[in-house]
Amino acid sequence: MKKQGKLVCLSVCCLALAAAGCSAAAPNKSGQTGPGGTAGTGVAGAASGAGTTGSFGGNGSVVGGTTGMMMLSDGGVPGVIQPTFMQDDTGMAGLDPATLDKLRKGGGACTTDMVYPYKGTVFPRGLPSPEIMYNGMADAAYVHVHYAMQANVDYQFAAKGSNPGSLKIPQDAWNKIVSRSLNAPLVVDLNIVSGGNVSSCTSNWTIAQGALLGAVYYNTYNAPGAMFPNQGAVMRLTLGKTMSDVYLQDTTPKNTIKGTGPCISCHSLSFDGSTLVASRHDYGGNGLAKVFSFQVSSYPVTSSLQPTAKAAIVSANFGGLSPDGKKMLTMGNPQCTNQAETLPRAPNNMPFVEGPTTAKLADTATGMDTHANGLNKDWYMWMPQFSVDGKHVVFNHAKPAASGGGTDRRELAMMDYDAGTNTFSNLKVIVSKLGPDPSLPYAPMPMGAGLITDPNMCTPALVGVAQTGQLPTGACSGPCYPAWPFFTPDGKGVVFLLIDQPDFTSAFPGRSMTAQGELWYVDLASGKTVRLDKANKGPAAGDATQNYYPTVMPVALGGYFWVFWTSKRTYGNKVYPDLLKSDTYFLSTGPAEDDAKTKRIWVTALRPVGSPQEFQMGTPDLSNPPFFLDGQSESGNVRAFTTLNPCTKSSDSSTCTSGLDCCSGYCFIPPDQKNQEFDKPPVGHCTDMVPMCSKTNERCNKDADCCPPAKGQPKNTCIGGFCNFVVVVQ
Repeated sequence: MKKQGKLVCLSVCCLALAAAGCSAAAPNKSGQTGPGGTAGTGVAGAASGAGTTGSFGGNGSVVGGTTGMMMLSDGGVPGVIQPTFMQDDTGMAGLDPATLDKLRKGGGACTTDMVYPYKGTVFPRGLPSPEIMYNGMADAAYVHVHYAMQANVDYQFAAKGSNPGSLKIPQDAWNKIVSRSLNAPLVVDLNIVSGGNVSSCTSNWTIAQGALLGAVYYNTYNAPGAMFPNQGAVMRLTLGKTMSDVYLQDTTPKNTIKGTGPCISCHSLSFDGSTLVASRHDYGGNGLAKVFSFQVSSYPVTSSLQPTAKAAIVSANFGGLSPDGKKMLTMGNPQCTNQAETLPRAPNNMPFVEGPTTAKLADTATGMDTHANGLNKDWYMWMPQFSVDGKHVVFNHAKPAASGGGTDRRELAMMDYDAGTNTFSNLKVIVSKLGPDPSLPYAPMPMGAGLITDPNMCTPALVGVAQTGQLPTGACSGPCYPAWPFFTPDGKGVVFLLIDQPDFTSAFPGRSMTAQGELWYVDLASGKTVRLDKANKGPAAGDATQNYYPTVMPVALGGYFWVFWTSKRTYGNKVYPDLLKSDTYFLSTGPAEDDAKTKRIWVTALRPVGSPQEFQMGTPDLSNPPFFLDGQSESGNVRAFTTLNPCTKSSDSSTCTSGLDCCSGYCFIPPDQKNQEFDKPPVGHCTDMVPMCSKTNERCNKDADCCPPAKGQPKNTCIGGFCNFVVVVQ
């Protein structure tokens, strides 16, 4: 019989992290060949000429042919003729000629398959080269990389064998490979020699025509570093780098009772990268009374680490920040949390948020209530998030149940928001009662950590099983509660989690088994929902329900939307290290510890909806097989908020590569920069001058603001306030 893991933290500085993520075959082808082109593609042939007509089909393709030599839409220099990249780096492996010859010839059956990356993965530009992993050990391995129907890349690399088996294409070569993509499949042939036998396998990936920009802010259980190692912290990974920084961590002396803090977690970020809100947890672990301190504060986002708090915001845990970070929508809770066991919770409340309280819109500079119009004391607005344009908000529509008391938490709803009048209006339910009805007891056990006294000293205080939030029929036999919703950049859809536990977390104090969670998408025009199976599924059968805390990058890049979330799936053939029994994390063996140590951040490319007819005719899965986010820390990582970097003013001397870098939204590229060599991005400076039309990644208000495409390039539209293109299905 499998041993049940049990949470045995002395307090919740760790539990807030462990439980809630507090920190927070080739595509179809059609077409004809033109001179110098290749049949059935939306890309040009290797030689100059009239190019091709036609398009790629399948899940994600740029429609439209190109003429002559290929042009790049983003990630290189638009309009510069794309040079070929032909390189053989097999000599770097130090293998004997006979072994190299055998590897190059290949030809054996695929007996040692690639376990990572997954077939069909869509990668962006601008990230570290992925580690290619295969099962078992080998004497040597070899990869041959080229694009299907593009003759501009031919790359070979080899490596001596390893156990477990892996190799990694050098970063410089990887950058040259991905910069030459025009959305044709990247064919990766993997040949492995073991004991004289050759295994030959092939995988196809797609490289998006754009680089991910900005930074990822996430919570980790065991932060690295010399100051306070192995403590919970907010981490920052600048996209493209190979290591995260400890961005925000409590630096005061730790309590004498381990696990009681103080620590910082449960964070939220504004889309523009200007504002962070996080919680400082202190559970009185100095042998004194168990006095609960749970202070939520706003912080400016700066290039330096350890920013200074601006203002305290009451009951703001897991609130939603406006795109500019100036306001925060906080949640409501109907019950008093005085005498809650281990953390603020009650049967009818959102965990980790004090009660009783009502939903409010706070000013992040002062922490004061702005007294927004249109809010209702019976609409608790759990886990709220604003749209990229700030005109809408989506949330779990928790409210008093129609009968039997309690809280109804099985709907998602959205409202309009008018910043000019500070008014919420037009409540609309967008998801209701997906999955099975709650039928199982929700009964987290007391942790033995003593009672926590809420500083509000509200009444009536909780007693008995209410102190741990128990519900007679609160859990479901499968995912049933919609949680952690996030708008896509175009505002046409919402990505959300469907989970089987009413606390909306993967693990929770006193609940030994982890929750079942799935990523879903709701199309707002049709009201239809679809489970994102390509993103959810991993190599193991259980991976499909081990997904939590989705967020979405606020801009479209490379033709896709990018969804970040926490998954417990296996990362190729890697073995996750055990978490240290640090001051912030005490878990026994079993499912509870496994839940913590296997949490990692994964990313999927979400294809934007091409036309309303897509959801009128069916429910397409818009996701793609995901990839592991390189550069994250080696511990449990949760709630990955992606933001733009803090913008550069036109008066600053800093450089820019696109309008996304600039507060004005416009980056002026001098003519001499536009004609530089292909593999180096053009560099300019931010300007307040509004151009006649906006280039890729420059500010816009409508589609007509975007520059017409150069010949062979996809058409840009205005998505979330910036010009970019989308991949579509033919």
